[in-house]
Amino acid sequence: MPTSEEIAWAAGLFEGEGCIALDTYWTSSKRRHRLALSLGMTDEDVVTRFVQIVGVGRVRLQNRDNGWVQPHWRDQYLWEIGGRKDCLRIAAMFLPYLGTRRRKKLVECLSAMDTVDLRSGKQADWADELIALRKALS
Repeated sequence: MPTSEEIAWAAGLFEGEGCIALDTYWTSSKRRHRLALSLGMTDEDVVTRFVQIVGVGRVRLQNRDNGWVQPHWRDQYLWEIGGRKDCLRIAAMFLPYLGTRRRKKLVECLSAMDTVDLRSGKQADWADELIALRKALS
C-alpha cells in the first residue's frame, strides 16, 4: 500500500506529464466511452517508480526512430491503463491532488461514462465507484 507522500508524488507527476482521455467506440447499437489514463516520459526510472506506486497498468517503449522525428529525440516510456475499475481507482487516488485543468477533464470524461455493463445489461460492479467520483467532483 503506497504512503500518502508516494501518492502525492505520483499524482503530481501525473498532473504534469499525464493524460486523461475518453476513447469512443461503438457496440452493435450504441456509442460507448472508455476512460483511459496514460503518462509518458523519457525517464524510465521515474515511470517505473510511478507504476510501483499506482500498482496497475503497463509500460511500453514508444520508439521515436520512425523517420519523422528529430534525431536528438529520445525514446519514451509510456504507462497506460484503460480498464474502468483501474482507471476509477487511480482517479480517486489522485483526486485530492489534481489541479483545475485535470479535474475539469476528469469531470468531462466521467460524465460521459455509462454505469451499465454491456454484457449483462445490469448496473456494472464499478458503477458505485463512478457515482462516488462524480459526487466528489461536483
